[in-house]
Amino acid sequence: MLQFWGDGSQAARDLVDAIRVRSTENFNWTFIFILAVVFYIYWTEIHNKNT
Repeated sequence: MLQFWGDGSQAARDLVDAIRVRSTENFNWTFIFILAVVFYIYWTEIHNKNT
């Protein structure tokens, strides 16, 4: 039987495995904390109309 795209099932699984989210054990959460602090400061300044 003629297959235009091939079987591809294993190649597709390998691609999905490569795209999957990696472990977060090496993720640096400092940036998220600093960003949250900056958003909090901006939010309170806007709320108090200290623009």
